[in-house]
Amino acid sequence: MKHKVLLMAALIGCLSFQSSQAQGFLGKLKDKATGKSNSSSGNKETEKDSLAQDLEKITIKQDRNNIGGIYYFQKPLIHEGNDSGFGPKKTMFKKVLIEADADKGWIWMRTRKWEEGLFGKLLFSMGDESWVKDLAKANIISGLNGSSSQENMRYHYLDLMKMNSGEKAAWQPFQMDRVQLTWLEPGVLVLHTSTTLAKSLKACEGPSFINTEFYGEQQFNLVYKAGADISKWTTEKIKQRIFEQALKRCEFFLADALAKNVMPNKVTGSKEEPSNAAILKAAQERATHYKYAETIDYVYPTSAWVNRYENIWNGNVVLRTLTNRRMNFVVVYKKVNGKCYYEEMTLEQPNTYTAGTIDEKFTGNGVFVSGNMGIRAVDCSKVKK
Repeated sequence: MKHKVLLMAALIGCLSFQSSQAQGFLGKLKDKATGKSNSSSGNKETEKDSLAQDLEKITIKQDRNNIGGIYYFQKPLIHEGNDSGFGPKKTMFKKVLIEADADKGWIWMRTRKWEEGLFGKLLFSMGDESWVKDLAKANIISGLNGSSSQENMRYHYLDLMKMNSGEKAAWQPFQMDRVQLTWLEPGVLVLHTSTTLAKSLKACEGPSFINTEFYGEQQFNLVYKAGADISKWTTEKIKQRIFEQALKRCEFFLADALAKNVMPNKVTGSKEEPSNAAILKAAQERATHYKYAETIDYVYPTSAWVNRYENIWNGNVVLRTLTNRRMNFVVVYKKVNGKCYYEEMTLEQPNTYTAGTIDEKFTGNGVFVSGNMGIRAVDCSKVKK
């Protein structure tokens, strides 16, 4: 009898162990499907958000790239509530419904709270350039900028760098105007530091075509569909993929620029137009300052002088004073490997003045470049002499 009791107890213990193991395994599968985090920060709130079925009830129009659907943030975002006090303060969420229109170059993210009328939708957009549609056709969903609208700016993120370093993680402003969304692979997107195309875009070569901030410390937040394997997306692989997508975006942008860029017309008969030698010297000094590799070929003016006034204090009163004048001109660079470039610059000349001077006393005063727009590529057949 004693042996039977021991045997039954052993069987019960074995079944209990197997049951707990099975529950643990099913729990892990459930966690993977819902994006449940093991982090102690807001576990209950994000778990409730992930398990809620509100977003599943919404029907959205499927996009050609099959991006739309239910996604989960790897690290939760937080919403600060509305300025008017309507809506809860500091609501955490991980689950979002993504709706995309690649042809228009935008992606919407909706949370469960948006359906309750408490929050606005997060908007990411590539802009309205003509090449956005070409990007979408090539399945390049890259560089979608977070809107700087007031609603978007209410979202915050968990400081991932602090969390990874073992420090206590803190909530930081999301700075949506400095964050972008990029498609990594089907079912996986990433939120990351902006990869803005350089203003002086001449060629899509090397790292110089995007802003240098991208190469600093990064804070990536993966956004993925249930069942997606995100373990392979290491920091280096994410950066490489973003770079590849940005490079393709650059190539589309440059092709569009070559098709559209038109050099300004030359203006003749400008009042007291300086000699081309004076303009050329000023342009060369500016190019040297920016360490341009290109060599200036020639320059030509595109506007007349415009006098500029300031209010100057003479010790007793403030007097309107003619302080300087400006004019615009174009710099044409020598052709390199069959490629042509130009740049618009602003020439400035100081006036000789004291407070209240309104007479033009520019004679003998030197000129210098006070601003330049950055080198632009242009079709060589459109270069103006």
